Amino acid sequence: MADTRIKKNKIIPALVIFLAVFFLPSYEPTPTYQGRILYQTQSFYGDIKIIKVGPYRCLFVNGAGQSCLKEDKKSDSAYIRQIAEVVSQINPRKILLMGMAGGAVLSVLPSKAEIEVVEIDPKVVNSARKYDLMPEKDYTIFYDDARRFVRKRNNDYDLIIMDLALGDNLPFYMLTKEAFGDIRNLMAERGVFFIHLSIFPEEKDDPFLNSVVKTLGQVMDGIEVVSTTPEKLSNVSILGSLGPEIRWEKFYKFSDFDLSRALTITDNYNPLEGYFLPHVLDLRKGEKALGLDVYLVN
Repeated sequence: MADTRIKKNKIIPALVIFLAVFFLPSYEPTPTYQGRILYQTQSFYGDIKIIKVGPYRCLFVNGAGQSCLKEDKKSDSAYIRQIAEVVSQINPRKILLMGMAGGAVLSVLPSKAEIEVVEIDPKVVNSARKYDLMPEKDYTIFYDDARRFVRKRNNDYDLIIMDLALGDNLPFYMLTKEAFGDIRNLMAERGVFFIHLSIFPEEKDDPFLNSVVKTLGQVMDGIEVVSTTPEKLSNVSILGSLGPEIRWEKFYKFSDFDLSRALTITDNYNPLEGYFLPHVLDLRKGEKALGLDVYLVN
């Protein structure tokens, strides 16, 4: 059997799916780049890699892309652009970011805002800093589990961003009615809550998406599902607003979801991991077809 282990700085075949799925709006052409592993380490939570891909430096955890920035520390990610549109309209003064990864979200947050970050894995942050992924921004970081953090916090945030992932999977315990209730308690009077899901449901009756939408709708109003394309749901994020209505310029709001068969997700009943599995399998198929699965090898 051939040795498939990756050596540091090895040149990898062209990387397309990562940029196309996670970082570029689907209506733009995706260039083909060679990937090169700059750094690799292990943490308690998994395998961490910093990969140079054309003009980008990208952070991978357990083989899945978490963050990607150009050399000028700007991001082409669709969901980063979604956050930028929210920020430009609500001008938040106090922000909570759940999930640091490589710091791509920081690149679009206002410099004058008071920014707090909660991140569970210090090695992820240290790796991103070591290879200069982090934008220059003032922020306070707390190394903690996000669920525990929001339970003990007592602030009013104008904008709360959930950008949590561990490899391909999400921390599903952060998507329950109880977790959303804890987050709702931290929102300012006209606060906005943004969830980055980065899923590509084929239909609007997707059980994972609909259950998250139904559950969030039970603790706050103004729920919006945002997509990068108008024809179908693509690179999906969810927005919950207590006041301001976001006028999307480059993205598309979907509504009229049939939630009659969707479930309310609770701490005592949470089948989201099973609902999410088809999204993971679809992504892995694409990665394997384009050679990206090589990054899964330690």
